[in-house]
Amino acid sequence: MPLHEETTFKIDLSSYVVISREIKQKLADEVLGKATLFLNEVKKVKNLNLPTFPDTYDPGHESRWLYFFLRETIRNSFDAFFSQEKTSAYLEIKITIATNITGQTYLKVKDNGSGFKGVEKSVPFLERPASSEKDRRICLGGKGLGLSICQGKLGSIIFKNRKEGGASVKTALGLETDLILEPKVFLAMRKP
Repeated sequence: MPLHEETTFKIDLSSYVVISREIKQKLADEVLGKATLFLNEVKKVKNLNLPTFPDTYDPGHESRWLYFFLRETIRNSFDAFFSQEKTSAYLEIKITIATNITGQTYLKVKDNGSGFKGVEKSVPFLERPASSEKDRRICLGGKGLGLSICQGKLGSIIFKNRKEGGASVKTALGLETDLILEPKVFLAMRKP
């Protein structure tokens, strides 16, 4: 049976002229907490055969790398939002858990940040683009290794700049860690 559940977090940042790293961290952690609650509720209601998402990073937890993936994508969303010219007072982060046409369950995180620098819009890619080192005093990320580490542990991660702006990052859930590429994704990746 097809699955498609999603939730959107709209974070009002209009009242911040300057936002400290600590405030960003607090807001990102709040979104992460709500996202794990959402995913665990979907797992329970839809009776999905997936591990439970932990409340915090636990090195011994069976889904620690999925938690790490979610945490890194949310933190990257905050950093990307603040690295662009402001076109919105709201950071939007959409979390989706769904099945693709092959029946594989996946987790996708989309945002309205700046996207991946130097990468064409709407063309999916498997290798995370190189990123410049971030200023740790104001950014939540550092050297850009978080999603690269996730890729090494989770298998395939598909990255994409969205047509409407922002980025999309997707990974498989469950036992099969490599995403099975849908035909339209495969064809899009082969374009010159």
